[in-house]
Parts: sequence; structure tokens; C-alpha cells
Amino acid sequence: MAHPLALRKEKDVLREILLYLRARGVFHFRINTTGTWHPSRKIFLKPHNLTPGTADVIVLKNGKMICLEAKSPTGKQSPEQKQFELNVKRSGGEYYLVRCVQDVLDKGI
Repeated sequence: MAHPLALRKEKDVLREILLYLRARGVFHFRINTTGTWHPSRKIFLKPHNLTPGTADVIVLKNGKMICLEAKSPTGKQSPEQKQFELNVKRSGGEYYLVRCVQDVLDKGI
């Protein structure tokens, strides 16, 4: 039988992290990288100015930008997400791949 955490979806992980940040009063904002549903075309339309691979959540803490990419227990980063991570780190920001609220706590957020 599969471990219960293995059944968790990325959206569940993201929702729990957002609830945690809100409850702690941490300044953050969510970047919706999915886009907007277009019912007649039956596709998600991404904003034209969205940087590919943008992290799910941006936190500002002590003057530092911290990017959080939420993934399910088995989720993997896309090549665009890996490039975004590299760009953030090269620019002096922090970037973390998080799979649960405990991962966020472990990073001191």
C-alpha cells in the first residue's frame, strides 16, 4: 500500500503552505502560473508577460526575496523552473523546493 503522503497533490501542498504563511503573518504573494481557463477553447491561457518557470510563492522576509516552488512528494522541476531557480540564486535571492509545511519551517520561514 502506498504511503499516505505519496497521494498528496501539488495543489494540496500549495494550499497548506499558503494557509501557514497567512496564519504566521508572513508577507507573501502567490504567482498563478497555470493561467486563465478559456471555456470555448478548453485551454489555459498564460499571461504574455509571465517569466517561464516562475515560482509558486514569493516571500519577502528581512529584505530578502525567497521563492517557494511547491511540489507533490514525487513532483519534479521543469527545465524552466530549474533555470528560474538558478537566476534567483545568482541574483542573491533564495529558492526552495518544498513538499510540505515542515519544509518551509525548516528553512526558517
